[in-house]
Formats: sequence, structure tokens, C-alpha cells
Amino acid sequence: MSPIFRARDFIETHSGLAFALIVDQVEGELLRGTLRYRREASGWVKLSTAEAQRCLQRDHPALLVHEPRFDAILPGIPMQQVARHHRAELRLGEIMALAPNQVEAGSLEHKLRHVVTQLTRRGVQLECIGVTGSLLLGAHGAGSDLDLVIRSTSRFEAARVALDEAIRAGELQPLDSAQWRAAWQRRGAAIEFERFLWHQRRKGVNAIHQGTKIDLGLWQPVAPLRPGVKEEERTIRGVITHDQAAFETPSRWRCDHEEVAELLTWSATYCGQVRQGERFEARGIVERLEDGSRRLVVGGDREAKGHWLVMTED
Repeated sequence: MSPIFRARDFIETHSGLAFALIVDQVEGELLRGTLRYRREASGWVKLSTAEAQRCLQRDHPALLVHEPRFDAILPGIPMQQVARHHRAELRLGEIMALAPNQVEAGSLEHKLRHVVTQLTRRGVQLECIGVTGSLLLGAHGAGSDLDLVIRSTSRFEAARVALDEAIRAGELQPLDSAQWRAAWQRRGAAIEFERFLWHQRRKGVNAIHQGTKIDLGLWQPVAPLRPGVKEEERTIRGVITHDQAAFETPSRWRCDHEEVAELLTWSATYCGQVRQGERFEARGIVERLEDGSRRLVVGGDREAKGHWLVMTED
């Protein structure tokens, strides 16, 4: 049976906060998520990572709870504070079930229906697709992206193939250089634009439809992360030896390095960034695990400011 609460779903609290869940189900009577929006008189207001942290520290400090797996303070939302649960697959199903005359032409819902139709025509099962982000919450506007979540690796790979086929057929369009540059500037990536562009294009998880950017994301249950203790910030180089979890959340790779055995990131910028057999350079925080092994965590938040992960030629 699928868990009631799933990562990439949203929850609203009675105090007017909206969190994107980062793990499935309830852990110790708490839901784990990242604060993405705050309700104001004008409606939902999107928060940056820094703005969300200030909001929680100032107004909701009780929601900041130590998470030993990450040796970090993260939001933990008690179940009794949940006012509404927005489910990614349920919301997408509702939008797809609308009659054509119920959907305004050019709206984000209209664009979503076209994109999902292109995927399902090419063999992706509707029930494995969810819509997340601003459209799930009802916080979307004219410039919002379409964020889709796929719940298994095999279905995610099928969706990547279908997205590429739809682009080749002219039903969707690839991002142009200006659109990629806007994404690079918005994310504040610590790598130069040309390197960012090269890595992003080969991932096969983005497209454009009528000016709206489409993002495919993977979520499937993973084994609990082992607790780690932060040691130091470092830049390392090595070779990727295993990349099967490269598109999961968090993204993980095993690597050949004299001290660090694993790379890990929560950042969408570096999800799927490097492949098995490639040489890499990465900057992040080294964590020591209980068995004495070490991993490098690239970015402590979505933006991963000052950290990076790239393929290198030498």
C-alpha cells in the first residue's frame, strides 16, 4: 500500500505555511519538509531558502528539529498542525479528468494536459505521474514551471525517453540558450554557465511548451540514510563507480577516492550530474559515518551555494 504522505506532496499548516515533503510518511509523529510558501493577504508567497529559514527561526522555532541523519536542524511538522494535504498524483488526475471546456486555453492546467498526453501516448502510465510545485498548491502564476514527479526508476527512464521523443516530434520544444541562462541565474549555481548548460542538456529532464518550462523529477523510497557528522568543507576529485541513484532524492553516487566513498546532494542543480566511469570534481561538506567511512554532501540546501559537482576530462 502506498503511504498516505509522500515526498513531493505539499502540506499546509493552520498557521499558513506550505511545506514540500522530502520523505515519505510520518517519522516520530513529525512530517519532514522544506518550507516553500507562506500565505499572506494577497495569496501564497514563494520563499527562498534564506527567507524560509528566517521565517521559521523568527516565527516558528518549535518546527526546527535536529535531524541526526544529516547532523542538521530541519523542519519537523507535527501532524496536528496539518490543515490540508495536497497529493501530487491525485491533483494531476483531477486536472486530466476535466472536460476540455473546463480548462482555460493557455493556462498552466491546459499546458499540463498537453505535456502529460505526450507522455502517456508514448507509454508512460498516467497513474505513475504526479504534479508538484506551485500548481499542486494552487500558487502558480503566468511564469510558473510545470514540475512532474515520477515514482519509480523504470517509469522515470521511460518518461525521459518519451520527453525526448515528444521534442523530436515537435510536440514539445527544447530549452534555448536564453531559457537555460535564466535557469542558471535563478539557481545561482557555483559553476560557469557553459559548464552548467552542458551538464543540464544531457540529463533529458527538461522541455518547453508554449513558453513554460517542464521539469521531470524522480522519487522512489530509498533506504534510510546513515547518520553523519560534519567534518570540513573540501574539494575532491575521483571517478564515479556507481550511478544508479543519480536521479533519486537525495542523489547519490559511489566513487573511487582515497577518503570519500560516496557523493550526495539534495540540489536539483546537481541531480543526475555525473555518470558511471566519469571523472569528477566536487566541493561540499565531508561527513563521517558511524562505520568510519566518509561521504561528501554537495550543498546543504536546494541552491547549494558555493558547492559544485561536475564531470572533468582529467
